[in-house]
Amino acid sequence: MLESLRPPDESPRPRLPDHLGLPCDGDPPVQNFTQIPQAALLSETLRPVLDRLHPDGHYLLGADNALYWRHTVAPKRGRIVPDWFYVPGVPPLLDGIPRRSYVLWQERVPPRVVFEFVSRNGKEERDRTPLKGKYWSYEKVLHVPYYGIFDPFKETVTLLQFLGGHYEPMAAGADGLVLIEPLGVKAGVWHGTYAGMETCWLRFFTLDGAMLPSLEDTAEYERQQATVERRRAEAERRRADGADARAEAERQRAERLAEKLRALGISLE
Repeated sequence: MLESLRPPDESPRPRLPDHLGLPCDGDPPVQNFTQIPQAALLSETLRPVLDRLHPDGHYLLGADNALYWRHTVAPKRGRIVPDWFYVPGVPPLLDGIPRRSYVLWQERVPPRVVFEFVSRNGKEERDRTPLKGKYWSYEKVLHVPYYGIFDPFKETVTLLQFLGGHYEPMAAGADGLVLIEPLGVKAGVWHGTYAGMETCWLRFFTLDGAMLPSLEDTAEYERQQATVERRRAEAERRRADGADARAEAERQRAERLAEKLRALGISLE
């Protein structure tokens, strides 16, 4: 596939532009205010997993970044802009500088996982129009092994696996989650609060079904643990105060009894 991206074997061979020479400005803006935090949530929770898979740090996570897969006279016609994608085996910086876009004829490593977030009716994410549609590009050119379509309105995620030259839907397990085997994680939907918004989110999970924690999850857990510790300490203080009060009451009772006995002429010695 990537061999076809090379220019014809002619002399002189034209020099294709790199990431510094291609437009990196966006297409129309994202369609809702959850898309940017949704991409951040996926990256944030998956990074610890990827750091273990790639101890050399050679992997890339992109979100709403231009991905150029063919060279055209009008450059933007040869690109696609995934909502979120993961590329293994490439350095996070290219030649020591941040990428302006991801250029396949320069890097030659396609994404392994791509997620698109439905913003309208889902047709754009399933568009099979040759040379234009996202579905067509991922399936017919990039051969992305795992393509996911997350619909926050229907609260569903559809995961497709590239097998035998085309995409096959993947079935969810009994836990409602879909396995992404190379990453050793599962993907599924979760309804909760993130970035101050209580709605449906796409999340990663462990093989046992535990949700990979975000920084917000960790902070909330720590707050809950601190609250538990404060309540435990307060309960212990109340128990201690109660024990002291009971001891004082017993001492006073003993003194009153001793006074009565002395009044009756009974010596306690």
